[in-house]
This record gives sequence, structure tokens and C-alpha cells, in this order.
Amino acid sequence: MEDRFYSPSPTLPDLQELRRRSNRVGLAFFVLSAVFIAASNIAILLYLLAAKNNGWEQNPPWLNFTVTMVALYLVAAPLAYLLLRRVPSQPPARRPITPLTFLLFLLIAFFFMVGGSIIGNAVNDMVSRFVGAEQGSGITEAVESSTLWLTCVYSLIVAPLMEELLFRKLLVDRIAPMGQWAAILTSGIFFGLFHGNLDQFFYAALLGCLLAYIYLNTGNVFVTVAIHAVINFFGGVLPTLVMHFAAPGVSVTDAQTLQQLSQSSPLAFLAISLVSYLPYVFAIAGLIVFIKYYRKLKTYIEPSPLPVGTRFNTVACNPGFILFFITCFGEMILTIITYIIEARA
Repeated sequence: MEDRFYSPSPTLPDLQELRRRSNRVGLAFFVLSAVFIAASNIAILLYLLAAKNNGWEQNPPWLNFTVTMVALYLVAAPLAYLLLRRVPSQPPARRPITPLTFLLFLLIAFFFMVGGSIIGNAVNDMVSRFVGAEQGSGITEAVESSTLWLTCVYSLIVAPLMEELLFRKLLVDRIAPMGQWAAILTSGIFFGLFHGNLDQFFYAALLGCLLAYIYLNTGNVFVTVAIHAVINFFGGVLPTLVMHFAAPGVSVTDAQTLQQLSQSSPLAFLAISLVSYLPYVFAIAGLIVFIKYYRKLKTYIEPSPLPVGTRFNTVACNPGFILFFITCFGEMILTIITYIIEARA
């Protein structure tokens, strides 16, 4: 790990001004989530009405993916950007990062992703047992319903680039003047909540915090874009590619099918098993790296410039943050209710 990157922070504006800035950041992400949810649902409803009147296919494989991409990246994200650009920003100083440091951060990212996934799966399983239905992610389901190559383009290019620009570059630059811890936690929690489900919240939040930390200490959002893309490649794209070419139609979640595959095609089963366990191998290495460098990593975060006792109120107690939280938690609850209705139908 390199030496400390940051120089002392400049003089900051008063607390009232910082609260206004934080409120506007929260409102921008509220608009991002609310407009995305509304636009995607309205578009699907309009298509279904048109399909009914014109005899079109009710649920074509391209529908969810197309609606999700258009609603999120062509409607909601530009509106959020227009709001965020009006908030004063303070980008971190740009510092070089060595290949070794990049590799160490990448391994820690795998540890956070796998650890968060284990927590998320456990919480999701408990909720699923309690409500009698298993919930999923609208964005994930939309991506899975698309073609293989669209999935690759989205997971390796579109999602890493757009999400890092929104949740790291645009968000962190505007919250960092209130403290680097505030920026890191806000980036992670917002990123986790935006996924809209318990299953993905924990790993997205942990990974978002780490990526915000990396961005603060490099000033280069393309470093976090690269880490995000690599995580997506090993976490989803590579297993999908191997299954597509080695065992078309096989689901890694179907234990019986996998057992049959191990007997009928041992090489295909071995390939799927290897790529499925790679993230866990990287996560173990990341845990070792994290333990080794934990104390040093903490020293790279500057103390908050805000007085003790004012930090939470200044950053999070505002209408924008509250509206964003209500929207995301509301989406989670509606998702659970939808799955309950579908399970009992």
C-alpha cells in the first residue's frame, strides 16, 4: 500500500450550507430511484396495453431489459446528473496507483462481495421463510432475460461505468467536504439501497464503501470502474459464459441437474465448479490482505472536519436523504409483497 495520499482539507463552508448541499444530493438520488421505478413500470404497462390491443407477445425476452436500460440510463440518470451538477463538488487529488496496490484492493473487493453475499443470502432466506416467498431483483431479472452478449456488455461496461460515475464520482465529490467517512458510508449505503432488495443490499453496500474509499485515495474513478468490472466478470459473466458453452440450459441453482451433469459430462461439470468457486478463493486471499493492512488502511481516512455531535445531522437528517430511504425501502417491501402474491396465486 502506498503512503498517505491526502493533503489537509481547505476551509469548509458553514454547517447550514453543508446541510443544503447534502439535501440536494439526497434529492438527486431520490429522483434517480423514483423516476426509474415510475418510468419502467409505466413503460411496461403501456406495452402490455398495446400488446393486448394489437395481438403482440405479452412478455418478449427483450422487454424487461430494454425498459430497464432506457428508464434508468436514458431517463432517470440524466435527471439525477442535472440536479447533482448544481451542487458544489470537491474532487479528491488524483494520485497514481501501482499494479500491486490495485491487485490488493481487488482481492479485498472479492472478500467484501462474497462476505456481503453470504450475509445477504442468510437474511433473504430468513425473510423468505417468514413471508413464504423468495424475492429477487428487478434489474437482475431484466439482465438475465436478455441475450448473452447484451448481458456481457451491461455487466462489464454499462453498469460499472454508470454506477461508478453516479455513486462514486458524483456522490463522493459532493459529500467528501463533510468528511471522508461520511462520503464512504453514504456511497455504500446508497449503492446498496438502490439495488432494491435484501439479497444484494449487503454486498453492494460493502463493495460500495470500499470503492468510495479507493476513489477518495486515488482520485481516479476509472480505477473503481475497472475493479467493478472485474468483480462482475468473475461474479456473474464468466459462470454464465461457461454454462452457455459447456452446458446450455443448465442452472447452477438446480442441484439435481448439476448432479446429472457430473455424470453425463464431467468436464463441463468441472469447468462450472471451478469458475463458481473462483470468487471464494479470491475472497479468502482478500480476507488475509484485509487483516494484514487493516490498521494501515484506517490511517488513509482523514478525520471529519465537522464538530462532534453535528456530523450525522449535517449529512443525513434532511428531506432528500429521507425521501431516498423511503423510496428504496418501499421498493423492497413492494418487491416482497409482489413475490408473496405470485407465490400464493
